Amino acid sequence: MLKKILIVLAAIVVVILVLAAMQPNEFKLSRSAVVNAPADKIFPLINDLKAFDKWNPFMECDPNVKVTYAGPAAGVGMSSSWNGNNQIGEGMDTIIDSKANRSVVMRLDFVRPMKNTAQVTFTLQPQAQGTLVTWDMTGQNNFVGKLFHLCVNMDKMIGGQFEHGLNNLKAKVEIPKK
Repeated sequence: MLKKILIVLAAIVVVILVLAAMQPNEFKLSRSAVVNAPADKIFPLINDLKAFDKWNPFMECDPNVKVTYAGPAAGVGMSSSWNGNNQIGEGMDTIIDSKANRSVVMRLDFVRPMKNTAQVTFTLQPQAQGTLVTWDMTGQNNFVGKLFHLCVNMDKMIGGQFEHGLNNLKAKVEIPKK
């Protein structure tokens, strides 16, 4: 009987490992929102990581997070390092490309809960109603990440945070309608 249980458990582990191995090598998450404001009002809130952290939904996960900033006051080379609770973890983001009123690209290095690197891109596109802001995150899935994706829907979990953040951004820059 014990031998049968061990065989079944071993088969389950093998199936899980095979399913994990079949997961994509890369991940991509994306959310967009039209913000009723011109790009020149939105861009500074992304291109300056101190301003970004005031509407960044991930910072809301730990009111006691420790954040340090380095480099220039805004734009390429500005970085922030954070160390917080288990929800926010520890890591660093650095602006690696910036095109005024058009886009900001950040390198995101996670230390914990899981070591990984991702690229975050914000794009701003003029629209009749304001500016379409798109928040993308792409990165590589190592084997641990692939196992994690079997249990957690990253698009729903992180995508929901992106949506919350875009709503925070809208609240910062949109003029209330009368």
